[in-house]
Amino acid sequence: MDSHSPPLLKVEQLSKKYLTKKTLFKKEFFKAVDNVSFSLDYNQILGIVGESGSGKSTIGKLILRLIEKDEGKIEFEGKDIDNLSRSEEKKFRRETSVIFRTQNILKSRFNVYQILEEPLIIHKFPEKERKERIKKAIVDAGLDESFLSRYPSELSGGQRQRVAIARAIVLNPKMILADEPTSALDVTVQLQIINLIKKMKEEKGISFLFISTRSECYWYAC
Repeated sequence: MDSHSPPLLKVEQLSKKYLTKKTLFKKEFFKAVDNVSFSLDYNQILGIVGESGSGKSTIGKLILRLIEKDEGKIEFEGKDIDNLSRSEEKKFRRETSVIFRTQNILKSRFNVYQILEEPLIIHKFPEKERKERIKKAIVDAGLDESFLSRYPSELSGGQRQRVAIARAIVLNPKMILADEPTSALDVTVQLQIINLIKKMKEEKGISFLFISTRSECYWYAC
């Protein structure tokens, strides 16, 4: 990238508070995120580290526009995400993805193929391209195509997390938010998942915003 180009993601003075108590004369708020600023460059991994309840996941939700911010500014490729045109909004949704904790996406009534296909259907990819992308994504995530017919209950914790990663990369995004992707995994599998994320960054040029507790972030040496 040109040295004068904007970063992939830029967050300035981001704040979010929640109403916790309301009376006739007074309102009380909890500040989940207070005046946070940072930037994420192309082909970079950036760690957001903190204890449980410190607002890490809230920052991620604000960036992905899953919830509305109170104050601050978020830019993606130099554009304010609150002022995108319809076509720019669609492009933003395709170029940003998230590795959820497996219990949030691996619905037991869906097999792995259907789990990976869902975002492609949402973005109206033709069936032939969906099949090609799904096969590539599962292999890139370190599993073979035989896993596509399996259900989450048939997978180990590490395999479920690899499916979550495959789902995150199936749209070929520029940025992935990894929300505690190694939580509830044993130490050996944690290291495998971290190495897979680093491989995605090196081979695909994906930038990662890595949300983690201190213990998890140790493996990436944040």
